[in-house]
Amino acid sequence: MPKFHQELASQFRKAFSMLRLCICRMKRCLRFRLEDKIPENFIPDKVIDGKNRLAIPGLINTHTHAYMSVFRNIADDLEFNDWLFNRILPLEDKLNPDDIYWGTLLGALEMIATGTTSYVDMTINMEGSVKAALD
Repeated sequence: MPKFHQELASQFRKAFSMLRLCICRMKRCLRFRLEDKIPENFIPDKVIDGKNRLAIPGLINTHTHAYMSVFRNIADDLEFNDWLFNRILPLEDKLNPDDIYWGTLLGALEMIATGTTSYVDMTINMEGSVKAALD
């Protein structure tokens, strides 16, 4: 292993071993501790052992078409222009605000499940997308 990779691996091992506890209250992580001890007079709802784990900030998706989750695996074997102009755009023309709502909701749930906390949506119908984001 190259020296740079060895050093990087060493730093990650140190970071993993330093974070010991994540103390949560009302579904929010309030404190990250470098030791095992919970502060006096503090009663957490949940304590997460952080040993051998990595805590990172939430991810931000700066360009998505969340409603298009309903088109996943449709004609994905085609070249881009054929896929977009001959398959996807004709399907988009048939979508109504309710379809956009459910597609956006599915996309948002998938983003939440993978650590995305914010997203910028490129949509064809604001009514369905905004309703899904608010729900």
